[in-house]
Amino acid sequence: MKNCSLSWGGHTRSASACSINNGVLTSATLRSGDCRHNVSMPSGVSGSPKSARRQYEGPTAELAHADTWLVTPFSETAAANRSLVGRLSDYHFAPTETARQNLLAENIADTKIYVMDNTVIDALLMAREKAKSNSDSHWKSTLGKDLYDNVLAVKKCILITGHRRENFGQGFIDLCTAIKQIAKAHPDWMLVYPVHLNPNVQKPVNDILGEQRNVRLIEPQDYLPFVWLMDHSDLILTDSGGIQKEGPSLGKPLLVMRNVAERPDALEAGTVRLVGTNTKAIVENVEEVLSDAAVYQTMSQEINPYDDGKVVPRIIDALRIRIEQNQN
Repeated sequence: MKNCSLSWGGHTRSASACSINNGVLTSATLRSGDCRHNVSMPSGVSGSPKSARRQYEGPTAELAHADTWLVTPFSETAAANRSLVGRLSDYHFAPTETARQNLLAENIADTKIYVMDNTVIDALLMAREKAKSNSDSHWKSTLGKDLYDNVLAVKKCILITGHRRENFGQGFIDLCTAIKQIAKAHPDWMLVYPVHLNPNVQKPVNDILGEQRNVRLIEPQDYLPFVWLMDHSDLILTDSGGIQKEGPSLGKPLLVMRNVAERPDALEAGTVRLVGTNTKAIVENVEEVLSDAAVYQTMSQEINPYDDGKVVPRIIDALRIRIEQNQN
């Protein structure tokens, strides 16, 4: 196939659970004369395999999977969907060599695997530039003047997210207790927590942290304001799989409040630490990272194992080459 062109289009991430199937799908279309070749590409934790496969139909429709590694246990629907989509895929764009080895161990053909880093970092860096281009008045209006001014003025700012089901109950009580201890020990620090709407999160967070003056409990944020908060924080404390990739790309040390590492590459690279939900472990690690300049510098300057922010063009080129080969 000669003189072919690949167009790239899709949707941005959606925060709505009911629209997630449409929100995560991205498509690529290869055209050459009368030929049209469609590739549907869900990324990472996607919607149902059926929705991914049905995005395009016909003999030239294929499924590609970005940020694929196939090792997450089936304890959550999203994790099961990720694994199932991977097994249906024609192309696998793995974020790291470790992910490639996981795919091979589960009998995915080596010819279908490409180590291409992670598309989310391309989007993150684009969002950071967009956030930087917005005026101070825009962010004062979006975040509220008080929050905006304080984030910029405090000695240290810690950004927190927490929503994992495995932490419901005592796990959230313990991690909130740790946050309160840190806040009381450092009244000149600010801890910003966009609180998930799940009642299992809302109750312990508000009961334990609601009266702590230097803990700001705010509503869940749209992506661009959240990127601004990440970019202006000194440390990120989270149980999110996605933020484990994003924080290090912004040069932010990151502590993961989970007992099992979903992304071991980041741990091996030194960009994140696994601290679980144990109150003492969280407090001690926060204190060490923010008080020891050498530790902070090491974590913030380690190379992110997931992306250099230029993966999308590489994926487009790989798809173009493979589809051309298949057509010839």
